[in-house]
Amino acid sequence: MLTSRLQAQARPQKESSNPPAHSHPLPARPAQDPILRLQRTIGNQAVLRLMRAQNPEVGLVWPQQGSQAASATVQRSPGPESDQPEKTKQSPKASPSPGNQVCSGPKLGATKLTADSTIDKKVAGVIDDVMARAAACGTLKTYITAKGDLAQGHLKVIEHYQGNDMVGSTHAEDRFDADDFHQAVKKYLQETEPDFPTDEEKQRQKIAEIGGFYDRKRDTINLPSDAKLGSALHEAVHRTSKPVFKNYFGQFLNEGVTQMFSDMILQDESLSAFTGHNYGENLKVANRLKDDKMKGNWKPIAEIYFNGDIHKPWEIMASIGLNRAMHKEQEILDAIKK
Repeated sequence: MLTSRLQAQARPQKESSNPPAHSHPLPARPAQDPILRLQRTIGNQAVLRLMRAQNPEVGLVWPQQGSQAASATVQRSPGPESDQPEKTKQSPKASPSPGNQVCSGPKLGATKLTADSTIDKKVAGVIDDVMARAAACGTLKTYITAKGDLAQGHLKVIEHYQGNDMVGSTHAEDRFDADDFHQAVKKYLQETEPDFPTDEEKQRQKIAEIGGFYDRKRDTINLPSDAKLGSALHEAVHRTSKPVFKNYFGQFLNEGVTQMFSDMILQDESLSAFTGHNYGENLKVANRLKDDKMKGNWKPIAEIYFNGDIHKPWEIMASIGLNRAMHKEQEILDAIKK
């Protein structure tokens, strides 16, 4: 749930010097409406954004299946021609479905953006688009549900200056404590971690390790203003997850698995894995679980992580030689490393 900063920044350093208007009636959609199906997959907001790109007049009210306006009509010509065969009006050709638009749209690899790009005010839209593609046509499409609403207050960029990470003097510590992002991290850790230290020096050490976090209670991703796109994606993956995986396997492996799935999405986007994080060991253990213990089968992990499946933990525990669904976190990590 927390994104660590680069190793070099991980610890405090000593201070140095509504519907579309049509001129023809719309065809009735089949029972398996692709737009409705896509709504359930990537969310109303993402689909609406795509439809507006196709037709700017699209509003917030979706056409209803079987509506009169969407039905083909049959007409007879008046007078002597009334005995002629009925003629059915031809419906206009259907536009490409939003699902096809999502999957055929440009990936990050076709842009100048990389996982190491520093975020800006467009980050919410970029991540919404990436998660929409992941949910519609990515490797994890069976598991991910994209909400497409990060720009509606679910992603906050908080002012942060890297120089405020340094401590070593009273003046530096005052700057550290006054930093907006540091204050947000402190408040979050005090609310969520029972063992958050009371000693101010240890608090600063803990705060400095955090490069972003997902506040599940408020359903909000929080990022420092100098965060990387890879960190934003990491937190977006956390947002699509259920707490079940963490409850069974612990925080350490949860972070590794989050980064593993983030890198899978980056690969779908034709980008290299993100390395600007401090989850190297976590990721190594997660990949060992997937590749060695699960023989490359990451699907049970995804079913627990994204869907909250409470039966699959038995399968994973068995793969690492443990005979119960619940074990202490260190027991699980040791079993994976064997």
